[in-house]
Amino acid sequence: MGVFLRKKKVFLNCSEYVNRHRNGTTTQGDEFVGKNKRKRAEVNNQSTVTNGVNRAQQESEQQPEQQSEQQSEQLEYESELRQGPVLILRNVSKVIGRRKIVDNVSFEVPRGEIFGFLGPNGAGKTTTIRLIVGLMRMSEGEVLINGYSIKSDFAKAIMKVGAVVENPEMYKYMTGYQNLVHFARLIPGIGKERIEEVVKLVRLETRIHEKVSKYSLGMRQRLGIAQALLRKPDLLILDEPTNGLDPAGIREMRDYLREVAQTEGTAVFVSSHLLAEMELMCDRVAIIQQGQLKAVKPVRELVRMQGKKAVVFEVEQKEEALHEIRKYLLERASQGEVLERGAELVDDGVELVLEREQIADLNNRFAEAGVRVYGIRHSKVSLEDSFLELTGGEQVV
Repeated sequence: MGVFLRKKKVFLNCSEYVNRHRNGTTTQGDEFVGKNKRKRAEVNNQSTVTNGVNRAQQESEQQPEQQSEQQSEQLEYESELRQGPVLILRNVSKVIGRRKIVDNVSFEVPRGEIFGFLGPNGAGKTTTIRLIVGLMRMSEGEVLINGYSIKSDFAKAIMKVGAVVENPEMYKYMTGYQNLVHFARLIPGIGKERIEEVVKLVRLETRIHEKVSKYSLGMRQRLGIAQALLRKPDLLILDEPTNGLDPAGIREMRDYLREVAQTEGTAVFVSSHLLAEMELMCDRVAIIQQGQLKAVKPVRELVRMQGKKAVVFEVEQKEEALHEIRKYLLERASQGEVLERGAELVDDGVELVLEREQIADLNNRFAEAGVRVYGIRHSKVSLEDSFLELTGGEQVV
């Protein structure tokens, strides 16, 4: 109890000192207490400053080590990212109103690959592209570019992406070169050398200093691709890049996209309605219908026939050949065999689907009937054939 009272007394004395000091009525004893407090405060301040300096010195010594560790960790992380796919879609969906425009779409695009994206009218191709580049917000799922989420880390995800979505927009009153200089100023580290590289890559050297207003649609497409290539993207996205190009221009585009993919390791994502060109250009294709993926396969697998093959017999006596084929098919049907389809007339003969042994049997029958056969060849199934089969014959866009 005495201790408590003593502490309480000290507390009261301190309170009294504060009140007296405010009123200007301090006593000698009060001044003594005040001096002691000031000395203790000075000692504490000196101790605080000394400790602060010591901590600052320790932090300054540790800071370069921490920065070095963080930089090495960042480089290691980026190295791991460069070994993985550039683009990853995981269960991506987009709902507008009550309609699901994109439904649970998932695929990956590795570096150095040209990836085709095909689908009928209204299948969700352009919507998917807009979701990938962040022009639309997805309802569900995740899009990762170089390991960064387009939703939560947009700036890092989009940093190494070049895209031409629908029609490229340029300043028509400026030359093509001036347009590229303007866009290069928006990207750190892009100089004159890179501008000249992309101009050469898209074959615009002779027209680059003309005003864009004088460009054809195909030339504007090339300039748009050049602009998208300025930042040396890891992912290049092109929506209908062959619009307005003549056959020679389409072939040139195919060649320089292949060059970009091989020499710079860029993943090229292409949406197009020209299936024949996609077959020649792409390594793999994804086919989308009503917002759902129907297939994601290498082009060579889609055009490869399985089991029975379409065969063309080159003959001049087409009517006689058709007559023999009908007799042959009827015999096979009577034995319980199911045939893919009947014969069709083609420019240089007749075509039908047969197994390997059936080709030899029918050739013998032609010889016995006096039908001269000048050649037998497999009719290659095109990407268009596979597309129409997968989508039920819907028109492609």
